[in-house]
Amino acid sequence: MFLRISSTTLVILALAGCSSPAPDVAEAAAHIPCALAGAAEFSPTCTVESQIVPGGTILVIRHPDGGFRRFEIEGDLVRTADGVDPAVVTVLPDATEVTVGTDRYRLLPPPPPVNAPRR
Repeated sequence: MFLRISSTTLVILALAGCSSPAPDVAEAAAHIPCALAGAAEFSPTCTVESQIVPGGTILVIRHPDGGFRRFEIEGDLVRTADGVDPAVVTVLPDATEVTVGTDRYRLLPPPPPVNAPRR
């Protein structure tokens, strides 16, 4: 199942992984807040990796217990890459929250470059 998201959200999702010297694969995973199995509180224990593929981006979010979720991003659409539960995307003022079943992931926007102008 596809869900439409804004272009800004797509950028947040695609850049959630660390930058890479190679244009198609993230070098290392970044820690993100997640609330797994219906947990009420978020904790920064999940990691996210991104990979650019023909037609979009694949995000892999890994759980501390070894479980993981894969997402396909094409244009401004997001869908789960495996499993039957759809991804529900909520844009918050300071993050993008992706929910699948009882698992929630909070993707934070990347920090601005060091010499970026301040607003």
